[in-house]
Amino acid sequence: MKRQSAPGAWCEPRIVRRSFSKAWNNRAADLVIADAKVLRLHPQVKKTLKHARIISLPAREVTKSLHRLEWLAMQTRDLPRHARILALGGGTIGDLATNKYVLWAQAINTLGR
Repeated sequence: MKRQSAPGAWCEPRIVRRSFSKAWNNRAADLVIADAKVLRLHPQVKKTLKHARIISLPAREVTKSLHRLEWLAMQTRDLPRHARILALGGGTIGDLATNKYVLWAQAINTLGR
């Protein structure tokens, strides 16, 4: 039986060195929080993740705000707590996706929920 670690515990990363479509071919993401520029430059990503809800955001520092996090929580409030979230982009998108996941997985009530 596979042992699960506590939420937020560090896990050894699994590095994938293949094209994006091959790496995600048979995997499912329920929500993709993506850098708008990445989606514009790589249109095949949308086809590869066609079953996921994709939210495109600009990768700027102003995107990292409580207001944007609240907006994101409201846009995705129908997702189950075990939803798989993929952050596609750099630091800003990763930070926002991580905060969204932690709030959701730990079931902390956000404003307006």
